[in-house]
Amino acid sequence: MHRKFARLDFKTEWPSRTGLPQNWRRAHMHEEILLKPHNARIRPMNPADAERMRRFYESMSGESRDIFPNYPFTREHAEQAAKESATDPDKRRYVAVDGEYAPEGAMIGMVWFWGWSKRVPWLGIMIADDYQNRGLGKAMLAFAVDEARAAGKGGILLTTAKTNVRAQSLYGRFGFVTIGEDARGEYLMILNFDHE
Repeated sequence: MHRKFARLDFKTEWPSRTGLPQNWRRAHMHEEILLKPHNARIRPMNPADAERMRRFYESMSGESRDIFPNYPFTREHAEQAAKESATDPDKRRYVAVDGEYAPEGAMIGMVWFWGWSKRVPWLGIMIADDYQNRGLGKAMLAFAVDEARAAGKGGILLTTAKTNVRAQSLYGRFGFVTIGEDARGEYLMILNFDHE
């Protein structure tokens, strides 16, 4: 079985705003995207990812979990999220898996949208501790921004903990602006495609 990969080197500077090559587009959503230099693949989550996702949750440090104070890092949530990825059209979940061709590779990151049916959906990104500060978050955010643009969305909303200065800086480099705080006291940020 041959797979087509779009090779993305996130040490390379590309002229597009998201960090992806300007001419890069996937033919369809189910294609895997190869991220260099980590040999990681981003692909749509599927129900078989529940156990991989549970292990990902277990590997997260207390510091990383603190960034997501209301997120349920449980086996039940992993099973529900993996199942919803195939059944709920209002949610889009993607996993970053370690290993260029190994289907059993460990999950090293996750990006998800909810409210996908809306003009401006919500976004979440989570990176494994060992892959933080190595460019994977930038590559996954670039993937998510490109995915929303390709779907004709008007922008992306997200929240981030006030203490998560690294993420705020990354979001700012992509054009997100802080527009207030949510009920939990986290920064509410938006990337508006309508004004580009």
